Amino acid sequence: MEYPLRRVVVPITGRVFQWILTQGETLMARCVSGLPEGARFIGLQYEACGDVWLLVFEHESFAPVPEAEMLPRLMISYVSIIPPSVLTSVPADSPELAAAEADSSTRRAAEHHRK
Repeated sequence: MEYPLRRVVVPITGRVFQWILTQGETLMARCVSGLPEGARFIGLQYEACGDVWLLVFEHESFAPVPEAEMLPRLMISYVSIIPPSVLTSVPADSPELAAAEADSSTRRAAEHHRK
């Protein structure tokens, strides 16, 4: 391994993984701020104290990280129909989140009414 590394970690909670892996869930999202084109996935780390998985990525545009220093976190921002209870990367007062939540609630109400 050659230092300094140009890597970041992207934290993802177990609740988000559970949502992604649940049969019947709809996975639609638009990334508004995230990884640069060409970022390379390196691996996973588990952080028990925060109960989050850290996805490690590398790219030449990331700031150099000297040996023995923690990799910086890159928070991904997206607009989605993910329920707000599992969405951690978009601020709760985001207008995009409110629109996505309204769209999701409308769709669920229509599905319930058809039953």
